[in-house]
Amino acid sequence: MQPAADLRKKLYAKLHIAKKQLGLDDDAWRDLAERVTGERSLKALADDELTRLVEECRRLGFKPSQKRNNASKPLAGGREIRKARALWLSLWHLGVIPDPSEEALAGFARRVTGGKELGLAALQWVKGEDAYALIEALKERAMRDGGVSWSPYRMGGRVIGHNPRGRVIEAQCRILKQAGDSWPRVDVHSLSAVKADELIAVLGERIRHIRGVGA
Repeated sequence: MQPAADLRKKLYAKLHIAKKQLGLDDDAWRDLAERVTGERSLKALADDELTRLVEECRRLGFKPSQKRNNASKPLAGGREIRKARALWLSLWHLGVIPDPSEEALAGFARRVTGGKELGLAALQWVKGEDAYALIEALKERAMRDGGVSWSPYRMGGRVIGHNPRGRVIEAQCRILKQAGDSWPRVDVHSLSAVKADELIAVLGERIRHIRGVGA
């Protein structure tokens, strides 16, 4: 049995990676922790509560690296890469891709930035125009294969807001309806970021089950 201190360090490390992989900012992360455990600070949590939070992150799409030599490698940061990672997870929850891991995203980025021979080999190197190209390629994939519309919401011809999570949920509901597994109508504008991510994960599980993706 590993010492309690070592277990806690490993749980902290997993949660640190999960936060980045899921693309959550500090407020959304605290909201998630509070929903699962009743506390907003990880330091206030017992080991079993940390474990519950890890499991919830897994349900939302977090996948720890299976490679030992990559276990301590920090995830690429920056606003653009966090956005790319969130889009990659959206593709997973739309049933478009079979692997939501960081390694799979890096492989996609390499193809977008020049292919196997010339593309950037690590997400840490994807910046500027390359990051823009990656994000646009992910959005295009979601539109083409997932049926997502990234258009802003309008009322009376006037733009009233952007809600990418809402657009993903709408596409998921269409996919389920086409498969004969309809979902009750959802007011996407009433959902917080955390609640929207939870719903995206639940719908994603149903879509992957129907399509046999990532089973």
